Amino acid sequence: MSGAPATSPVVQVPRPRRGPSLAPRTQVALIAAGAAALRAPFLTRPAGSDEGGLLLIASQWHPGSSLYGDYWGDRPPLLLEVLVVADHLGGLVALRVIGLVAVVVSVVVAGPLGRFSGGSRRGRSPPGPRGRSGPADGNGTDSGPGPGTSDHGRRRTGC
Repeated sequence: MSGAPATSPVVQVPRPRRGPSLAPRTQVALIAAGAAALRAPFLTRPAGSDEGGLLLIASQWHPGSSLYGDYWGDRPPLLLEVLVVADHLGGLVALRVIGLVAVVVSVVVAGPLGRFSGGSRRGRSPPGPRGRSGPADGNGTDSGPGPGTSDHGRRRTGC
């Protein structure tokens, strides 16, 4: 045996394969289509008491003794306007199609808003101090508290 330390060969471990990455617009479109597909089976179900009652109010909504005509509904007038439109378009199924369109529009609007407010975070580490990504001190090392300590340098108690 010689006095030289033994060296071990460097073994490279292959990275796990990720599936094909979808563009953000494609992801939003798939989520919107999924939301529509989840609502679609309920388009022709019988009316619930809330839907039926509000459609009745909407079908009878005309000038009367109050803002809502001779019926009273504790819903905002704009919602009743949507119900009036649904009543003119065919009633319950039209109301549910309007709801389905509202769900799809909400998903389509939420996708870009989420990207705009959060940015594209794919493949980046969470932000460090002062909003930077990566190591805390910027030179490749983490100069934060040691293992088992909190951010304030105190030992964690395990509780």
